[in-house]
Amino acid sequence: MKKLFSAAITFILCMALVLAFVGCSNNGSSSSSDAEVGVIYGIEKDDEGNEYAVVEKYALSEDDAKKVSNNDYADIMVDLEIPAEYTENGKTYPVKEIAVSAFANKLTIRSIKFGSNIETFGSACLAGCSNLESLTVPFVGNTADALNDGKTLGYLFGTAAADGCYSVTMSYNASGSKAYYVPTKLKTVTVTGDKVTDYAFYGLKLETVNLTGNVETIGNYTFYGMNKLMSYKIPATVTAIGNYAFAECANLASVDFSAATALATIGEHAFDCCDILGYGKDYVLTMPESVISIGAKAFYNCAELKSVDLTASAVMTLNEYTFYGCAKLASVKLKANTTLNLGVFCACESLTKANVENYATANGTDIAFDIETENA
Repeated sequence: MKKLFSAAITFILCMALVLAFVGCSNNGSSSSSDAEVGVIYGIEKDDEGNEYAVVEKYALSEDDAKKVSNNDYADIMVDLEIPAEYTENGKTYPVKEIAVSAFANKLTIRSIKFGSNIETFGSACLAGCSNLESLTVPFVGNTADALNDGKTLGYLFGTAAADGCYSVTMSYNASGSKAYYVPTKLKTVTVTGDKVTDYAFYGLKLETVNLTGNVETIGNYTFYGMNKLMSYKIPATVTAIGNYAFAECANLASVDFSAATALATIGEHAFDCCDILGYGKDYVLTMPESVISIGAKAFYNCAELKSVDLTASAVMTLNEYTFYGCAKLASVKLKANTTLNLGVFCACESLTKANVENYATANGTDIAFDIETENA
């Protein structure tokens, strides 16, 4: 009897070990089971041998994947946050990289926020995320110092057509451009780092871009052609606005410079053809004391602009055609002895000499004023 009992115990223990082994094998599987669900990380080493974490992919459970395939996934939409650090087996690694196509075609992502340690975004890492509404990144593009097409937001979404995405051709330098497919629902982007690249948001249909880091320069063409952008407040840290930075923003009705107490320079064509800038009777374009330079054609063809006050600023020279074609401009306040270069107020049909404060003491007025319809 004792031998039979001992044999039974041995059998039970063996079966338990077999079942445990099978269970462990299933949990460690890389198949489509529920074992790999959510954000999947890998560990890599940099050139100096330091280990860091890579977001390799985002995996859905079998049940959630079925819901997506049946177009019945409203109840599983998620707001993801990729942390600055990842812990595995008691060891913590900085999360520095997002792999190529890591989140591709994941329709259940409503918003995603990337941590501050990210150094590299793989191309098309957000391709086909057509339900993405809000995105937070430490920088725009491939890396913070990326070149060419790697410096645009489109780089994260890739060039493959996808349902729920619109095609936008983004320039990335004077002679190069590429068409990307960006989620139509994406309306808000926040940049938490201290740098925003030239051409970063070129032509995108974003409604809000928040620069929450210590950004000093809004680069050349950064917001060019963003026709959904209706207003913008220049951050307090910005010292320079580049050439064509907001040009062709057809629905940009107001720009608030009140917080921009460090702003020194506004580039050429910076707000060129912002057709409705100044729309509304109470808007006055004013510059903070820190501004010393406004580039040529900076407010060229801002047809709705009605009132300009530069007396608080340090601007003593208006460059060529600064306010050319501002047809409704009817009130301008300048510092005494401001230098007016060629065509500053040309084609400003509502402006007269009498409506320009300190016009009489401005330099070069006979050449520079050049009002085509003049009543004074």
